Amino acid sequence: MWWSTAAGCPWPLSSPAGSATTEPCSPRCWPPDEVLFDQFELDPHGAFSVIVEQGSAMRRPLTAVVDVLAALDRAGTPEFASVV
Repeated sequence: MWWSTAAGCPWPLSSPAGSATTEPCSPRCWPPDEVLFDQFELDPHGAFSVIVEQGSAMRRPLTAVVDVLAALDRAGTPEFASVV
């Protein structure tokens, strides 16, 4: 899977990796909330661990997961932040 930003699409684009077809690639635009929900569905413990690690890696460490989720909300993933 590759990620890119294309003109006219404010979200990352993805395309299947290793496709055996010679057809032109037709990328799909993924909203940030959907990307995070997909990762959470694949590995909920791993996704939560990344959220905790992100908070501890900040220059001024966020002391609670709630603070990391609030930052995700402000960054454009309000649905994910409110559900997780």
